[in-house]
Amino acid sequence: MILFDKISNKVKGIIDFFSSLGIAKKLIYIYILIIAIPVLSLSFYTFYSLKESFYEQIFNDTRYSLDIISNNINFNVETFQRIENVVSTNKDLIEFLNTNTEMETIDIIDFVNTDIKELERLQFSNPNIRSIRIFTDNKYILERWSVLFAEHRIKDTMWYKKLQNRQQNSCWQLNHIDDLQVEAVFNSSPQVSYYKKLGNPQKEDIGYLQLSMNSADFFPEMYKSEDTNSAVFIITKNSHLMYENYENEFVKKNRSAISYIKSELIKNTNGIEGHFLIKLKDIDLAVAYKYNKALDIYVYKVVSTEFLLEKIKNTRSTTISISIVVMIIASFLVYISTLKMLKNLKLTVQYMRKVQKGELQVEIPVRGRDELSELAHHFNKMIVQINQLIINDRKKHEVKKKAEVRALQTQINAHFIYNVLETIKMDAEIKEQFEISDSITSLGKLMRYSMRWKNHQVKLRQEIDYIKNYIKLLNLRYDYYIHLYLDIDEALYEREVLKMTIQPIVENAIKHGIVPMAEDSVIKIKVYIREQKLVIEITDNGIGISPTQLTELKYSIESGVAEIYASEGGSNGIGLVNINERIKIFYGEEYELDVISKEGCYTKVILTIPCLDSEEEVLNEKAANC
Repeated sequence: MILFDKISNKVKGIIDFFSSLGIAKKLIYIYILIIAIPVLSLSFYTFYSLKESFYEQIFNDTRYSLDIISNNINFNVETFQRIENVVSTNKDLIEFLNTNTEMETIDIIDFVNTDIKELERLQFSNPNIRSIRIFTDNKYILERWSVLFAEHRIKDTMWYKKLQNRQQNSCWQLNHIDDLQVEAVFNSSPQVSYYKKLGNPQKEDIGYLQLSMNSADFFPEMYKSEDTNSAVFIITKNSHLMYENYENEFVKKNRSAISYIKSELIKNTNGIEGHFLIKLKDIDLAVAYKYNKALDIYVYKVVSTEFLLEKIKNTRSTTISISIVVMIIASFLVYISTLKMLKNLKLTVQYMRKVQKGELQVEIPVRGRDELSELAHHFNKMIVQINQLIINDRKKHEVKKKAEVRALQTQINAHFIYNVLETIKMDAEIKEQFEISDSITSLGKLMRYSMRWKNHQVKLRQEIDYIKNYIKLLNLRYDYYIHLYLDIDEALYEREVLKMTIQPIVENAIKHGIVPMAEDSVIKIKVYIREQKLVIEITDNGIGISPTQLTELKYSIESGVAEIYASEGGSNGIGLVNINERIKIFYGEEYELDVISKEGCYTKVILTIPCLDSEEEVLNEKAANC
């Protein structure tokens, strides 16, 4: 738990330190890490790959060397077999060994000058052959020193007993001292010998052939004493170590570990050939092995990787040094590049601090097209929008102030007018003139709604109720009837709209579209949501607008220059242009008023405003659009 707390505190300290740094230093540290991790990873990967490559090369070299050793052994085996074949197929020699009568002197001399001399020439033509000997128990044959011997000389030898007790006709003896010393001086050099039974045509044993070669000639690789990094071992299939060359420098240096090496060789051998690694203290030994079927032995080439470790250390030091140099150079370039890149950011921060102090008439010089330049561009754009928002807010306050002034002007007489209308209404009800009473009630509601400007936002239901009362009074005035058709979902009645935005449009529709026709007409109000916006369509089936007038009207609405085709009476003189300006002031430039008309057919006015529930959402929407 204590360790966990220490680690947590350490991590927290690093995070706090990093958080306190400026963005330039943060980026530099991040870039350095981004550079360091791949560089170090690549260095370690390169080092690992190089190490694997070195080991693979050692195994390849070891296997190649072992192939040469195996080929040399096989060549010597084949040499023995060729000589054995020559001897076995020599009919004169076989007949001589098979004789069962006393031989004439001339026959003996002839045998010596021909067959014996041929064996001597055979040995002379193969200088690595140490001896060619034939042993026989024929009492009629005399010994010929160094080539022909009596069989009683070998009756106590191990190989003779093997051939006597086994069904096989030949055998090998490796790394042994000569059983029969025929030289003038005792020869203690180990040798390899091949023994073969000789038989007559009746397949009767008539003698034994011995072919010998010095072990140093038969296994030349094992006698290289100058090799300090490798050695050759021979182990029989029954796990007997047949040879240890103590003159070899590698064997001398690791003499105490020979038993361990032997056990590891036996343990890891699997199949007729292969390779593996064994651990000797801190050093790996690369081993390749191969099975020799003729001699029934495993030949091992063991190579120390100690020299490789030194080479790997040097390579690792070089790799690390190069990596450090690369990281230093890259870090310096990153530092210079980061400072240059963040120059525009620092400039932007300076101008932002000026804006924080209230200096709104600023503009960041934009250089280049990168993200920081884009940030400066959008900052300039935001300052322009803030200034425009301030101007719009001032206009809004001016509009509100004028409305308040008008409300004050009417407020003086409001109670008086209400009291008079209430008196007339009561008088009409007493006289049972209910139609007049209802009309006065509608008029009272109309006046109360239009004079009360406490809030600029009202529910859509309130605006629609106001329009219903307005049309109800107009139907009393005209000889024809104006039908009001509403296509509004019940849930939309609770949406907020600007007060007195729909009624002036209805008033314009009646005044300019329906009154000139002087006949029953329809005004349709449709409200729906499209792309998260509240759309209000006011359509009349009046006389419509000519294309020329429609163009002029749209221009006036967009430019706000003149109040063409605007209502002059009632509604505080708010026309289509004023409605459009109010929408943009309250909601932003994204929202607007549009007019569609076909002369002699219809006129449709479309209002697009935010789909909001409260005045607070209106302010948020306006700020977002600015």
